[in-house]
Amino acid sequence: MKPARIAISPWLASSSIPLVVCVLLIVTIVLHVFGLVLVFADEALLKRWIVDDGPVEWLSFTVPVAAFVYALVVRARLRPKRERRAARRFWLALAVLSLWGGLEEISYGQRVFGIETPAWLIANPSPGEDNFYNNERETNLHNLVIYGHDVNKLIYGKVITLVLFLYWVVVPIVYRRSARFRRGCDRWGVPIMQNYQIALALVLAVLTYAVRPLHHRVTEVLELSGGFIFLVLLIHPYNASATGARAK
Repeated sequence: MKPARIAISPWLASSSIPLVVCVLLIVTIVLHVFGLVLVFADEALLKRWIVDDGPVEWLSFTVPVAAFVYALVVRARLRPKRERRAARRFWLALAVLSLWGGLEEISYGQRVFGIETPAWLIANPSPGEDNFYNNERETNLHNLVIYGHDVNKLIYGKVITLVLFLYWVVVPIVYRRSARFRRGCDRWGVPIMQNYQIALALVLAVLTYAVRPLHHRVTEVLELSGGFIFLVLLIHPYNASATGARAK
């Protein structure tokens, strides 16, 4: 039995959308809107929603783990032939990247297992004494401060934002216009964003940054939605037949 799919305009998607993707899209929109509404309706509940070890953090762990599992499934689906070797490597890299992202969210299970943060990762109370520490006193990479440079702001705030913009917006445009670039992406099995995925990501980003002046941590809701959209991309890419995803 073929999985249920929903037809959509060819301009928005290269093929009908799997039912599981529709469910994920609905969940993404509902959770995101709920988080934005809390900024105006109930700030106390918003804080409980996005607090460490709260619903948003654990969902931000669960979704990348699901992406990790799915990427391994796609890699296994790609037959170990010479022409698919690059794609198998790429999807393995996607799996590792997804798992790493999820583990970063929960500081590699530090609070779950009751692991104490090493003293050398805790900032000295005297200003200017430390050149390397974690500003959240946790065992993760994204909260490190190195010689006064905040990794979260520099790498995650600027570099990754630029990379995501290039991958989610620029790459799909070039892919559709350049046959040479398209062949390279398909050879490596690089999943390309569908138009409906790009539109949703941009709308949610605009709404979030419009509300951000009222509560700066609302961007954590956007990070969660980005994880869901990434999972949707893996399941239903524009070039499904080239990546190992089922187009029909």
